[in-house]
Amino acid sequence: MTTDRDGAGVAASNAEQRAQWGGDLGLLWAARAAQFEASAAGYDAPLLAAADLAPGLHVLDVGCGTGSVTRKVAGAVAPGGTATGVDISAPMLQVARERSAGIPGVEFLEADAQVHDFGGRYDRVVSRGGVMFFGDPPAAFANLARALRPGGRLAFLVWRSLAENPWMHDLMTALTGRTPPEPPPGPGAFALADPDRARALLEGAGLAEFRVEPCAAPVVLGRDVEEAFGLIGRMMAGALAGLEPVERERAVAALRAVLARGAGPGGVALGSAAWLLTGRVG
Repeated sequence: MTTDRDGAGVAASNAEQRAQWGGDLGLLWAARAAQFEASAAGYDAPLLAAADLAPGLHVLDVGCGTGSVTRKVAGAVAPGGTATGVDISAPMLQVARERSAGIPGVEFLEADAQVHDFGGRYDRVVSRGGVMFFGDPPAAFANLARALRPGGRLAFLVWRSLAENPWMHDLMTALTGRTPPEPPPGPGAFALADPDRARALLEGAGLAEFRVEPCAAPVVLGRDVEEAFGLIGRMMAGALAGLEPVERERAVAALRAVLARGAGPGGVALGSAAWLLTGRVG
């Protein structure tokens, strides 16, 4: 177990994730914070509705990134409530703190939510796309359940299968020229795509009234094709650099074509699909 900046342990099974999100990947998300925050904002309303927030509640936001959901939670639980964002990425948390300065009741913690002792002091635990990256999901879900007070609720948003998410599936197809297979088991964006696995984790964490419900919203990648490609090009820079010049030209054209098909008055929007996981501590 290693140690993060705030002094909490980082599980060995999460060391690789910490290296990625504390390194180039986290720096990219920090640099493009507004664009990434807006991309999945269509899921915020159903997620927070499922959390059943109210003034005075104390809420933990897991995998908070640059803090957009944490800030919305803070508004929903004011006055008297608090919103604590936890993440393993120091670069993203730096941006979260800067963008949240002066908002009452907001704080951020650099910690591994799989093992950190949260003290059982929260009324709600929420996450928009932050609970699929744990090295030991059963341990992580059990630990997050322990973060709740008796009667407390959790609400997590996780991606369904790659095939059901054109925002990634179609872009990967454009990049490689082939239909991508479903990712193998392990930490990653689609780690909880199997609803039976998600239910087993909720049940194994000792939660009651647990549910796995479908949810869908567009992923908005930019205001126009150029802005969207600026983001996708950075995310796929390594893969593009590894291609031969002719193949790279083909991939760039194909990626731009996918983004152009999604362009509209609200920006470049591609389809997505998620599960909304909810449960209660007895």
